[in-house]
Amino acid sequence: MKKRTLAIFAVLMLCFLNLNAKTYDNIYDAAIQAQSEAKLMIFFVLSDTCQFCHKLMNDISSNQALLSYLDENFIVATTNLNADDGVIPRDLLFNGVTPTTYVLTPTGKVIGQPIEGAIDSNMFLGLIKGLEEYKKQRLGF
Repeated sequence: MKKRTLAIFAVLMLCFLNLNAKTYDNIYDAAIQAQSEAKLMIFFVLSDTCQFCHKLMNDISSNQALLSYLDENFIVATTNLNADDGVIPRDLLFNGVTPTTYVLTPTGKVIGQPIEGAIDSNMFLGLIKGLEEYKKQRLGF
């Protein structure tokens, strides 16, 4: 059963990664890229055994408008807590809930509150589109 769950999660992540060219499985590499491109980051903390993580990734991967917006305006990073390389930076507050979605500045500071649980992809798109004004006023880009 665990192998089947891992396989399903891997397929979902591959679909998500293939649709979005700027997805990183390491938050530190993503931060370097975000700084070089002056883009905000989206960081998904996931678990391959979490049904809500699967729901979130399925919903995101089927929303072309969201994928295009993410690709154009953000650097996206994911981590799988069940993988050996599943890392969450120590300065991020993490309550152990998966999925948890963070919006971060290029330097890694959290914007707003982390989103715990699966969020509807259209609602998520509306939330991140609302960050344009924040970027201009607070970050200057």
